Amino acid sequence: MGAFQGVAGLYYLTERIVSAISTIIPPAHIARGTDPTVNDESKAIYAQGTYAITERFHATLGARETHESKDIAPYSYTKSAATSAILGPPFTSQASATYNAFTPKFGLDYQVIDNAMLFASATKGFKSGGFNYSARTVAAQSFGPEQIWSYEAGAKTDWFDKRLRVNLTGFLYHYSGLQVQSLLSPGNIYIGNANSARVKGLELETIAKPIAELALSTNVSLLNAAYGPFPNASVAAGILPFVLSDPRYNPKTTFFNATSNRLTDAPHVSALEAAQYDHRLANALIYGRIEYSYQSKTYFDPTNVAVLSQGGYGLWNAAVGYQSAGSPWKFQALVKNLTNKQYLITAAAPGSIPTGDAGPPRTVWVTAARQW
Repeated sequence: MGAFQGVAGLYYLTERIVSAISTIIPPAHIARGTDPTVNDESKAIYAQGTYAITERFHATLGARETHESKDIAPYSYTKSAATSAILGPPFTSQASATYNAFTPKFGLDYQVIDNAMLFASATKGFKSGGFNYSARTVAAQSFGPEQIWSYEAGAKTDWFDKRLRVNLTGFLYHYSGLQVQSLLSPGNIYIGNANSARVKGLELETIAKPIAELALSTNVSLLNAAYGPFPNASVAAGILPFVLSDPRYNPKTTFFNATSNRLTDAPHVSALEAAQYDHRLANALIYGRIEYSYQSKTYFDPTNVAVLSQGGYGLWNAAVGYQSAGSPWKFQALVKNLTNKQYLITAAAPGSIPTGDAGPPRTVWVTAARQW
């Protein structure tokens, strides 16, 4: 192979989305619905190459140019659930938008020794804007694109004849126009943009094999994620009583100033510890595995109200498996959430009170898998 390796290509997507969404809102017995038609066309050209400056030192350069256009023909209405009569004029204001983005990538990696590599990269990412299907006003109809600069640096290492692997990565993400989704009321999902957000963190991954049959693995992530200026965070109906006395809530605009609040679904600490023991018989492999995962407190809304959050919790999983030598079949019995821990995976406040989706209870799985 030569000193240069590269790839280039074209990307094209076109889609037409026709939706029909309706929600009955008690106790008024009205139905709120939206029947939008959305067209989307995305085109891109991309290229990326890696050049071996020396046998151990490599440089990577890539770029993508994206052009995307969207349009929407909305039909949002409110009608009587009993008679189906339309209450007031429907919202039918058509809109269109075009997005262009140039997203480069820069990377370096250096093989310091045979079992240790250092790397660093800077990458720009892009997500196009779009339309809020259930919007009733022109001002709320559109949301803007999201862009990110991602910086990463770290090391990947193997030690003691590959019995210990240690990978460490530090990262920094700078978002502009971060897209934030909120469920404001039944059937009314709204996406808006925070001006900016910053995420910085550290990830550690280790795999140790003190003996050939035993593997001990650890994954730990430390995260600090906060919004930048975000004075116009939407407030769902169900949490209004919890923010009325907060000076960051503006009753005139009905927005909440979430500046410097923690990002949603971004716990400070998350970790996974696992141990697996493989017992080899003459013609088969039997293994047992146990895992413990933990995450610290998580918020589900930019307001960071306690009622839409989940405190730190841990889950235990356990499994045993069997595979016959030379057989393509593998059998496994798995118990998830061994201690039947109760926790929320998400929460929202679209109605008069906040509600949440509970995580799965203790669940037993028996699986059979075949390799082809």
